[in-house]
Amino acid sequence: MRNGGFTLVETIITTALVSFLALAALTLATRVMATGFSVNQKLDAMEEQRLALWTMERAFARAERVSWLSSSLDGSAMTGGQGAVGAYNFTRLSHGAGRTSLLAAFAQNIGSSTSASYVGTALFFRSPTATAPGQLIYVMDSARTGTLAANRPTSVFSNIVEFEISQPRLAAGGTLTGMHLRFVTRSFDQGVALGLRRYCPQADLSSGACVMDPSVKYRDLERRVTVLLPMNASTVPFAKYNLPLGGYLHAQ
Repeated sequence: MRNGGFTLVETIITTALVSFLALAALTLATRVMATGFSVNQKLDAMEEQRLALWTMERAFARAERVSWLSSSLDGSAMTGGQGAVGAYNFTRLSHGAGRTSLLAAFAQNIGSSTSASYVGTALFFRSPTATAPGQLIYVMDSARTGTLAANRPTSVFSNIVEFEISQPRLAAGGTLTGMHLRFVTRSFDQGVALGLRRYCPQADLSSGACVMDPSVKYRDLERRVTVLLPMNASTVPFAKYNLPLGGYLHAQ
């Protein structure tokens, strides 16, 4: 019966409708927030990957007297300003999980076209394990201390699960003018517990400790680029910069 207001049935229907709309709005908001978190995670991974690439391209663009080695640089010793880049391939845990390897060491010219200024530079890769991400470690001896070690980084780029250096471009006389880089970074949706995250290369994800829980949402971002060394052909003499490569093996 109506007496200047809503009947009981109308009140119940209105309450139910408002509750339904509120629930629908909450569900939509939750989904939007979850999507936002996923997008942010992806953007963060892309930004770190872009910054790592920019750092390597900038350093190699200013490198001089860099040789190509078809094997690892670990344990190498070079003097007189001579640098090197070594072929490297980490696409399986069996290639050396958890190991810190020297990828490149050289003197880069950070001066002007009329006044050269050389600084020692090194690039390391700490390969991932099943539960810990790989790290690309960039070291620049700006203080001219003569020390280039992985435990004194200038920049560290994380979440890398695969890394390769290959396909050198060699000019007449064997001068290195470029090389191919490939690396894969992995990001996880926010909320994925650390204990559920796996950082194995893609080829290992279906075996042993690398198998991830089906509920884990992640994405791998791959980047393939050719890095150029335009100044490596330079014949301008410069003061000797002895790179202490002999002490790099397993630097921590």
